[in-house]
Amino acid sequence: MSSRELPPFIARYEIQATLGQGAMGTVYRARDPQLDRMVAIKTVRNDLGLSEENFAAFKMRFFQEAKAAGRLNHPNIVAFYDVMEVEHTPYIVMEYVESDTLANLIKARGAPHRPGRRHHATDLSGPRLRARPWHRAPRHQARQYPHRHEGAR
Repeated sequence: MSSRELPPFIARYEIQATLGQGAMGTVYRARDPQLDRMVAIKTVRNDLGLSEENFAAFKMRFFQEAKAAGRLNHPNIVAFYDVMEVEHTPYIVMEYVESDTLANLIKARGAPHRPGRRHHATDLSGPRLRARPWHRAPRHQARQYPHRHEGAR
């Protein structure tokens, strides 16, 4: 299968479109036929150039982080529905949020900046975010944006 060709299924999930692609993997929009709902599936490439031992350690951390993220419940963080490994490739199945790309939101509204916050580089063509003041981000991304709370020293 070429990198542009969509797999028809990942486990029971019917793959419908590619939402984003990066150095670590691909995010797909898919349909869960058992629950009749749309989901986002994040895949991790199994050809990252890691030794077999390092890839096994990487997958273990991936699943531990998914388990921890799956315990979170907040309106601004997408829900995790499933985590699995199919043919040596790890996957996270999460809530699909219909919206525009972050690049288009920034183009329309300007880049957000708040004094006292650290900003991180991001792939602006990646996962879709909700088009409203507070966006839902995948749980693993939410922890990558540290900030000072009001009154914190």
